[in-house]
Amino acid sequence: MWSVCAGLPSAFEESYARLVPVQTIVMLLVVGALVVFSIVWNKVRLARAKEAFADAVAGALAEKMGLEVIKGDPFANLMLVAHENAQKGDNEASEMLLEGTPGGRFTRVAYYHRRKVDAHFASSTITTWVGAEISVQVHASFPEFEVVLKNPKGYAGELKPKLAAPPHVTGHRSVDARIGVKSLHPEVARVLGPALEPAAGWGWVHIHGEAEKLTFHATKRTLGYLGIADQIQQLLIGMAVALEKAGGQA
Repeated sequence: MWSVCAGLPSAFEESYARLVPVQTIVMLLVVGALVVFSIVWNKVRLARAKEAFADAVAGALAEKMGLEVIKGDPFANLMLVAHENAQKGDNEASEMLLEGTPGGRFTRVAYYHRRKVDAHFASSTITTWVGAEISVQVHASFPEFEVVLKNPKGYAGELKPKLAAPPHVTGHRSVDARIGVKSLHPEVARVLGPALEPAAGWGWVHIHGEAEKLTFHATKRTLGYLGIADQIQQLLIGMAVALEKAGGQA
């Protein structure tokens, strides 16, 4: 009896020793399956996103806006540039430039991204440059102004003010509830009120008006707005027309 009991620990250890490699193999298979699933699922999501945002392809947007692709890949999807940036290597720059003069207004869509990594002995320094803007010409002079969201929420750190001036109301309830127009000339807000209504429901708005040009600025976290550059173009044209009418009446 004693000899049988004395042999149990040894038998258990042998069984456990045989079991451990099996557990390891099963675990590796599970992890591998999850990795493969993640890769496949991400590709499926990207394919669906490209299909959903087909109108945001640079070439298609340029044609719709009356512009030409001057620099960059005409097949790049401007709604998904943030995702595409993540696939690029260090120190590899992305650049896109659409230009033209639709309706006699010089219009420009410009985008630049570069990520630089400086490796040190125990750490790395990562520097990112991002520039994204859509601009439209105004055929009139006007006071400098800046249009920003009153409550940018999670994008607050993304806002880089261009003008140190007080905000003014436009007189349009939907606009004044979410948007502030900063200028040293209060009358500019009243002029722009009706034209800004399409942007009252947007999650991000940052427009700078200066030197007969209106510029919509996007940031690292709001690059997706390049994908609706045609809508932003129409918004800026409406603002330009309002400023031109006000200038003609002055």
